[in-house]
Amino acid sequence: MKYYINNLAYGKGSVGDEAILAGLLTKFNLKDVVVGSYSPQETFNLYQVETVIDESDFKDFDVLIIGGGAILTSTAVSGLNRLVKHAKENGKRVEFRAVDCPILNLNDFSGNIQQIIDLLKQADYVTFRSKLRCEMFSKHLSVDFETDWAFYCPKIECFNPCESFIGFNSIYESSGLFLSENIPRPIPIDDYVVGIAGCRHYIAQSEDDFKSMDGLKYLFFEIDPRKMRYILGGLKALYTQRKHLGLLAHLEGVSTFFWSPLKTSQQLMEEWGICRI
Repeated sequence: MKYYINNLAYGKGSVGDEAILAGLLTKFNLKDVVVGSYSPQETFNLYQVETVIDESDFKDFDVLIIGGGAILTSTAVSGLNRLVKHAKENGKRVEFRAVDCPILNLNDFSGNIQQIIDLLKQADYVTFRSKLRCEMFSKHLSVDFETDWAFYCPKIECFNPCESFIGFNSIYESSGLFLSENIPRPIPIDDYVVGIAGCRHYIAQSEDDFKSMDGLKYLFFEIDPRKMRYILGGLKALYTQRKHLGLLAHLEGVSTFFWSPLKTSQQLMEEWGICRI
């Protein structure tokens, strides 16, 4: 059985999507997997798995797995429909695995919710990572609950200069730097605080790779989620606006605090047992 895995975001350098992919790949023999990636060489270097950037001529698979994360949005429908159409026209099985739609109820959706439902009805199997969304969509189609694949992201030991630091992450990133005014209060600024990037950066190899701004230190990482999980595990605590950074730290037993104005993100983190501030 050959599996083609894609969520339209692998290879873009997001820690969440890469952690999902790393978790997914633990469930398969890598010889049986092909990954759709925006950066196929990078994805191959990380996981030694076959990759493609354009699936239009790619037909050597049996099952298309679309997963996971909050990919069911109005802006992603056309791309997801393209993937599904390509698979179905070639007689392939289609599965949406541990996906999510960033809404609290179907009436909240800013786009056409029927397009999402019609898309999912084309699949042979659908699972949601959120129990709330699973309950919502079960009124329209057959769905199951499935834990976010990032829960299965392994870890790889690497250089970790963040030991005993307090980690800070904000979605308000500018070229990977974090502005001090975005830090929620209270965080003990006089203690060791390190900015944790949630998007594409290189891995720090020494203390010289620390950057400074406004008295805080910042550390840049390549997005290998397996190394990120190990590094996060050395923190004293993590304050973050990125769900999967919070999840990886939480899985390592680190005190993790999440803040976001998005109620859907708040709700999901509560399902994962992560504190909200």
